[in-house]
Amino acid sequence: MAADLARFQRRAGLDAILAVGTRFGSESHIVEIDEPRRTSAWFRTWRWFRMWVPSTLQRVPLLRRAAPFVRRALGAVADPRGTLAYLRGLEDFDFSGSRRLPDVFHPDLIHCHNLHGNYFDLTALPALSERQPVVLTMHDCWLLSGHCAQPLDCERWRTGCGECPYLFTSPPVGADATAFNWLRKAEVFRRSRLFVAVPAQWLIPRVQASMFFPAVSETRIIPHGIDLTLFRPGNRREARQRLGLPLDGHLLLTSAAGGRENAYKDVPTLERALLHVAPEQTLTVVIAGETGPSSQRGLVEIRRLPFEEDVNRMADLYRAADVYVHASRAEVLPLSIIEALACGTPVIASTVGGVAEIVRPIGEHDGTLDARGATGMLVAPGDEVSLAQAITQLLSDSALRNILGANARRDAEERFDVTVQTRQYVEWYEEILARHSMAT
Repeated sequence: MAADLARFQRRAGLDAILAVGTRFGSESHIVEIDEPRRTSAWFRTWRWFRMWVPSTLQRVPLLRRAAPFVRRALGAVADPRGTLAYLRGLEDFDFSGSRRLPDVFHPDLIHCHNLHGNYFDLTALPALSERQPVVLTMHDCWLLSGHCAQPLDCERWRTGCGECPYLFTSPPVGADATAFNWLRKAEVFRRSRLFVAVPAQWLIPRVQASMFFPAVSETRIIPHGIDLTLFRPGNRREARQRLGLPLDGHLLLTSAAGGRENAYKDVPTLERALLHVAPEQTLTVVIAGETGPSSQRGLVEIRRLPFEEDVNRMADLYRAADVYVHASRAEVLPLSIIEALACGTPVIASTVGGVAEIVRPIGEHDGTLDARGATGMLVAPGDEVSLAQAITQLLSDSALRNILGANARRDAEERFDVTVQTRQYVEWYEEILARHSMAT
């Protein structure tokens, strides 16, 4: 989302530069932060092995379980300092290049996105926000906690963390130093002044109840936007042909980076729900983001596809599907649901985080289903029976799917256009810079 926003800001006339920890692609406005610890030939070589070797092992069933251990072992060689921090349970902020951003790029304003991922020194925020305005878009809840991106059912982020029940959820830590991490973040935020954008109303009370709140000068709700010229409806059969998917029968799509290993994406509930689905014709279920062999149960086939980097092929996956299913345990405002809606694909999703602010569910009127304005169906998280019922209902009613799909595209055009999101941010930047100029 950050890359799309920077791209569209440049089209709008801004001199937008995207500074990242690791650069992919060749766009000139995307640059890596100059970080001696990460830019040595030694680190780059081992980082390549860390990315390539485990993903290769994932493709071999007998070696799949070894992939996480191989990744950790290679990480210890590539970055012993970071590995030591991990083993001690400490969040790694030792990235001095963050502090030099204003001197390297001379920005009028800094817009931060996800700051975890071992590339940014969070303790630099007070100094950065003192020099020029800093806008920060929240994509998850990491800023509110002692380590995790999503606290799931844990409420300890409100009071100081410690005794963490989810040490290994992303981003993982090797020991419980979450109370220390929480206090260190609280001190950073006490001295910072940030303009905070949240993509969903759901997140605001959480920010207000957290140790992050003292840093917040102003809050705006700006939903995520996507490129609607890329994610758009198309011919389902042709999309399946391009992807090599079955041309006949129904197709369900779900997207879960890491598949079953992702604690936030609830692939097991979807798999259990499929046991309650008795399709009248063949049903192909595609799990995008998971590596492994296909499996068959009766008329239901589960296909697992590795993470898809080509956005055009990902858009084709949405177009190929009759229904997009998003069973999840934690979310803020998932782009995958927005992308599916933009492709005219109805959605079945669990009501977590800001999902209910995206999907407009089917209602009832005079005892009958009312699909006016609806874009999908919502179910309780972890409820495999309700999920199965929703899947069965949509697969058995093509007319209803067509109504929901048409509504979905129309709704995406009204609420999730990246050009609208870009304009909202640019107008906010101008307000912030005008106030900053008057204050100085």
